[in-house]
Amino acid sequence: MSEFEPHLISAIICVFNDWDPLEDCLKSFALQEGSPGFEVVVVDDGSLLTLPDSIKYHQYPYRIRFVRQNHCGLSTARNTGIRAAIGSIFLFTDADCILDRNCLYNLSQEIAKHHDANCFQLCLTGEDSHLIGRAEQLHLSTIQMHKLLPTGHIRYLNTAGAAIRRRSTPPGGQVFDARALRAQDTLLLSYIISSGELPRFVNSATISHNVRLTVPRYLWKGLWTGYVEGRTYGIIRTIGVSVRSTAPERFGMLLSMWNNCLSHAWGVFPLVIVLARQSLSFLGCLSYRCFGRISAWASFRSGVSQTDN
Repeated sequence: MSEFEPHLISAIICVFNDWDPLEDCLKSFALQEGSPGFEVVVVDDGSLLTLPDSIKYHQYPYRIRFVRQNHCGLSTARNTGIRAAIGSIFLFTDADCILDRNCLYNLSQEIAKHHDANCFQLCLTGEDSHLIGRAEQLHLSTIQMHKLLPTGHIRYLNTAGAAIRRRSTPPGGQVFDARALRAQDTLLLSYIISSGELPRFVNSATISHNVRLTVPRYLWKGLWTGYVEGRTYGIIRTIGVSVRSTAPERFGMLLSMWNNCLSHAWGVFPLVIVLARQSLSFLGCLSYRCFGRISAWASFRSGVSQTDN
């Protein structure tokens, strides 16, 4: 056997103080059915809260390792996880994500089927039992539907659920650009597109993004992340790749979200939340471009959980 186990998936989860949702995430790995061999690498990005004993000493039915680093940000934490991982496939997810029972099995089947593909976007959903979860579901389902191409590729990458082959990564595990404090996955997508590829969409491998935020906190995060993402989109502009949706695409997504709300009998509140968050995100990004270039790092260092998406 080579240095890296050929069929092993290395799931990389980065954590900054968000230990509570991580317990449910790790349980979902334990419930996988028919999955190939896998390990979980948890990277503690300098959390102020210590790793709970309920996680540290739990007997998981899979290999799990905990790696700690100084608080450097999500990009650096993911690169640290890559260097610690031993699998041939890197699966990125978040602490507040729950894998469907057949997620890893279906992902492995898709990877085996497409030998030439190097990047895979898993199907992301929201938890529709509460308002923010329904807003997240509305946003995720719409953007995945509109970014999906007839070839089975998707012009979208969200590392709440994405997989990359080790063979396609640069030496030293520097997959994510440390300059990007947020929207690291969008920047990675721009690099992938510039190399002539697109992620394959794995509709059968589902991950639920269970956002546990109040409405005010969720909206505030839209403003904050938009502001910090301003730096990342500045980098993307230098690459010369277009990743943002056009005005007609945004209008089409709006109509889809409206119809989705009606079909689920959710009412308009999830749509209002999505539009409010997107508007605040745009305002934050515009603010960064106008006058916020110096203070973005200070905002990042203020201490925000990795799962506050």
